[in-house]
Order: sequence, then C-alpha cells, then structure tokens
Amino acid sequence: MDNFHILNEVVIDRGPSPYSVQLDIYIDDVKLTSMIGDGIIISTPTGSTAYSMSAGGSLVQPNMDCISLTPLAPHSLSFRPLILPPQTVIKLSKSVDHRSAAWVSLDGATRFKLEQGEAITIQGSS
Repeated sequence: MDNFHILNEVVIDRGPSPYSVQLDIYIDDVKLTSMIGDGIIISTPTGSTAYSMSAGGSLVQPNMDCISLTPLAPHSLSFRPLILPPQTVIKLSKSVDHRSAAWVSLDGATRFKLEQGEAITIQGSS
C-alpha cells in the first residue's frame, strides 16, 4: 500500500472509457452512496479554487480545516458537494459493474488505475 500527501486534490474519473464510473463512497466506514457519473473530486481548501470550483464545488477559505467532496456530472439529484471535517476517513471503492476501471489522479501528476473491487482511502494529514 502506497501513501501519498496531496496538496490540492484527488480526482477519480472514468479515464478513456465512454461509460460512467460507479463508485461506492464510505464516510467513516458508513456507506454514503453509490455514485454514478464522470467521477469525483476530493480537495483540500487550497485545491477548492481549481477543478473543484469549476465542477460546482464550494470555495473554501484556505485557513479552514476540512475536506471537500465534489461529484463530477453525477447521475443523481441527491448527491451534491460536501464539506467534511479533516479527521473524516473517506473510502472510495470501484464498484463491480463489469464495465471499466476508474482512474485516480493525485494533484494532476501521479495517475493510476483503480480496478473493480479496489479501493482508495483518503483522510486529512497533520
């Protein structure tokens, strides 16, 4: 398992696939939703003014201590951007939908594939 420190955002998207990505989202080990759409952005306050803002996410004052979740073109009327405390543990699992993988981008630099059934965990860092 690799650990990364992110300054701006983690983006999970559908990559080159023409299909929507399906992700199971857990907040502190409680399932929040199964999201279907183009992906999701998890950003720090610093990252809230870039891709997240362009996707309709909240602008967060840089001195706030929080994590922002912004869905990308969600296929749902009920899943909207969220602001969470920094100690929240966010787990995003690629649902087994027999369509395609999801792609993870860390600060727009490191990029890797998340296969069906695999998960990534995100939380604030001191």
